[in-house]
Amino acid sequence: MVSFLQFITEAKRVKAKPSPKKTPKYNKGQKYERKMTGDVIRKGMGSVGDLSGRGNDAVLRLHKGGSYKLSIKANKGAAAGQIQFGKKPGGKGWEYSTKGKMGQSLVRSMKQTGGEAEIARHYGKAPGTRMAQIKRVREITRKKGELTIPVEGNRHKIARILRQGSNGDHLMHIQGKGTYAMTPRIARETGIDYIGDRIDVDSEPLTLRHRPKLHNSAKPATKGKKAKTRKESMTAQLNFNKDALEPSNHSLALHGLKWKKD
Repeated sequence: MVSFLQFITEAKRVKAKPSPKKTPKYNKGQKYERKMTGDVIRKGMGSVGDLSGRGNDAVLRLHKGGSYKLSIKANKGAAAGQIQFGKKPGGKGWEYSTKGKMGQSLVRSMKQTGGEAEIARHYGKAPGTRMAQIKRVREITRKKGELTIPVEGNRHKIARILRQGSNGDHLMHIQGKGTYAMTPRIARETGIDYIGDRIDVDSEPLTLRHRPKLHNSAKPATKGKKAKTRKESMTAQLNFNKDALEPSNHSLALHGLKWKKD
């Protein structure tokens, strides 16, 4: 097992790539995540990941070879992945689904939670067309509120689902808590605390929130550009409660970005 200091020192020897471009609009959580990502790059600890769609926030590459994908979480109830739900093909019930290959493992895990039965109890029978399904979810959400169900399991299962939701990240940095390794093997390789050892499963660490989600705002047509309409989908968002997590003994922000050799 290596020490966290050895891991960080090795990562700091990597030639950095340029910082990601700033976006004109972002919330407080996104601002923290982008600053953290930019700091990782500027300090020469890694490179930026795919910041759009499904991807990783940053990648720490070691001088001796190998790399570690990093996820950065800022909010108290941090989003830890999302999938879609809708009518089962050829059936009357509901099911989870995703178009992306990386989300298939999360879909399989969520099918085991009993969430699909909860969707039916909350929203009733799934209508035929996709627009009818969205309309049903939107209407009942206004009347009854959103459907949120707890995701139960032991600490290893919770850690595995967290990793599935974060696209197979090796490391996760959570604001105010520190940096965690997502598997025992990664913990041995980096010297960073395994997140499963820090999760209090009795404090409801994971919940699955079902809602209609707007993906972009409507925009009028301009010269050379077509008008954009609002896109909406039925989204099941995996949320992680930071209060159910004990602080890590390691922090990429404190010991990595601000560390100076004596």
